[in-house]
Amino acid sequence: MSDGLGFARLLRAHRGRARLTQEELAERARLSVRTLRDLERGRTRYPHRASVRRLAAALELTGEDRLAFEATPPPRPLTALPGAPASPPAAPAVLSLPGRDPSPGRDPFPERGAFSGRDPFSGRDPFPGRVTFPARGPSREWGPSPEWALPPVSDSVTLSRLLPLREAEDAVMIASGGGRPAVVTVTGPAGTGKTTLAVQCAHLLRRRTGMDALFVDLGRDRRDARELRAALRMARLGLAASPASGGRCLLLVDGADGRRDGSAAGRVPPLLTLGFTGIVVTGREPIAGLVPSRRIVLTDPG
Repeated sequence: MSDGLGFARLLRAHRGRARLTQEELAERARLSVRTLRDLERGRTRYPHRASVRRLAAALELTGEDRLAFEATPPPRPLTALPGAPASPPAAPAVLSLPGRDPSPGRDPFPERGAFSGRDPFSGRDPFPGRVTFPARGPSREWGPSPEWALPPVSDSVTLSRLLPLREAEDAVMIASGGGRPAVVTVTGPAGTGKTTLAVQCAHLLRRRTGMDALFVDLGRDRRDARELRAALRMARLGLAASPASGGRCLLLVDGADGRRDGSAAGRVPPLLTLGFTGIVVTGREPIAGLVPSRRIVLTDPG
């Protein structure tokens, strides 16, 4: 159904199932009540892709329900430029990551991961709200030390990993703050790409928001819980006044596998009170007593 009416009906249905008022859903999705009402009445012909994704996250939609929800809004017609082909090029099956800033033609911060490419479901930019940095960005005096630097990121995101990547990013983006971070757990057997997914999420958030990120591999870091917390606390305080990130910081904890090393999982809970915006934890099994904002389970290599 055109003009957003089909999406309006679907949005009302999902809100009804979630038993949320318009005010409650608007607050969760960080939209104005007026915007939500216009969406539910079909007055907005072409809902903004970022708004649709925020609503999907606020409604806690997953799997096929989320894919259907995000695919329902009609895409905004593209205006062809003189001499341009009548139809846009076919969307690639793989999204390139990292990539260059399309505006100036190069990445001003080559150490960052840059998410580029089109959404294979819509053929459009999957993250229209992302930050585009100037061709010559200011020198960054802020940033994590090499000890906490993110590892190199994979150069592609397969279709099977697109939805989990979105869910992890959404959970951090809608974090309420106030000292309570969004906690995302990524679990699954060895070889399913848990670390890759988590690192891609961290690079993507850095690209979109300028958010700083710290990385710690519990499989290699032998400090006990107290020493690790103290070291990360100092690293976090060093980034708190970063003008680029606005004080926002993501912590990626890799290898929190209680079955392989019980001390690894036990070092995670003390890190929850360090003021991180979000914490992404990877491991083969969930950590007992840790209640995540979003739980992602990988069952195959993707």
